[in-house]
Amino acid sequence: MFGFFNNKIFNYGWLPEYEGHEIYYQQMGNPNGEVVLTFHGGPGGHCKKSHGLYYDLKKYRVIMFDQRGCGKSKSEDLIAFNDTKRLIKDAKRLLEYLNIDEKIIVGGGSWGSTLALLFAQKYPELVKRICINSVFLARREDMEWMLKDSGLFYPDLLEEIRRQSEGENPYTHYAKLIFSEDLGSIQTAVKYMVHYEYLMGQLDAKFHEVKIDNEIINSARISLYYAANRYFLEPDEILKNIDKIKDIPTLIVHNRLDMCCPLKGAWELYRSLNNAKIEIISDIGHGGKNLKSTFKKLAYRVLFLIFKVFVIGGISINKAHTPCLFTSSLAYIRSTLTLTSSLFSYPINSGSNIFNVVSKSSKTAIPVTLRVVFFLSTTLT
Repeated sequence: MFGFFNNKIFNYGWLPEYEGHEIYYQQMGNPNGEVVLTFHGGPGGHCKKSHGLYYDLKKYRVIMFDQRGCGKSKSEDLIAFNDTKRLIKDAKRLLEYLNIDEKIIVGGGSWGSTLALLFAQKYPELVKRICINSVFLARREDMEWMLKDSGLFYPDLLEEIRRQSEGENPYTHYAKLIFSEDLGSIQTAVKYMVHYEYLMGQLDAKFHEVKIDNEIINSARISLYYAANRYFLEPDEILKNIDKIKDIPTLIVHNRLDMCCPLKGAWELYRSLNNAKIEIISDIGHGGKNLKSTFKKLAYRVLFLIFKVFVIGGISINKAHTPCLFTSSLAYIRSTLTLTSSLFSYPINSGSNIFNVVSKSSKTAIPVTLRVVFFLSTTLT
């Protein structure tokens, strides 16, 4: 069960059966490293070794699991006792089963980011950092993007989806088809709803025929079951409860042209948090190598003690939430940064740039010249 290399799965197993489900889990990385609990996407996806490669496996112990009805998890009935709140409880059960009593990092992409945020809101006392990508907030407007706004680019396909739905909500309509015993109905549901979402995520202009197997059918069933039930969340649940996690250090990485989960949701999340960094990748699609490499580079190497920063062309810095730092004193900022730099043996950048220091309270911008590195690596030795 234990491998010799950090990029191997060193431990795996199943949680004891509960409510008809046995949850599969696996661990990668450093068994003695900082704990990362990462959620896979979907709904209906499954955990993969590639999910662990988003992190520095020499330093982190990455734990992942297949959600109810997904992947290698065993279920008497895919959708019985299967909802979002139970997935969050399963994650908590997994930590208890593995005897993890320290604060952890939570992460995930797409639907995984939804669950990571919900876990942090349910158990903020257990979470020290959040690191997510390709953000999906599972709001009504996020669902309407697929059922309405995407018609700006695929009007012919969306019109066919509406025609087939005969006035019914497409997610509800195709959920009925996917759970039927008629293979033709199942293929239609996969092609016109599930694969359409995949097509948007890949930014593929060509609509392909879909080859299906049992794994694809089960994944589609979970996906449409959750979508038809609005992901078992209250309207705008995550942002309405943002105060529970607003001060937890958070990293958000998102492609600018993500047609599956538009950047707007990630941006609104970022603007709702006090202690967050967002990195917008100049790329297309719902994932990709650029996003993964940027995520790995930034994930948890950031010391969230000084600023909330958004970088695009120039840099604007919001008032820090650290009690000892205030933006009205340029001299104090300089001395603090110099001290912080020396403590971590990290040299001040020799470049000189003009930045704006913005106080949230005053809403005024103070132009200054700073020679700093705003985020210092927590992994420097």
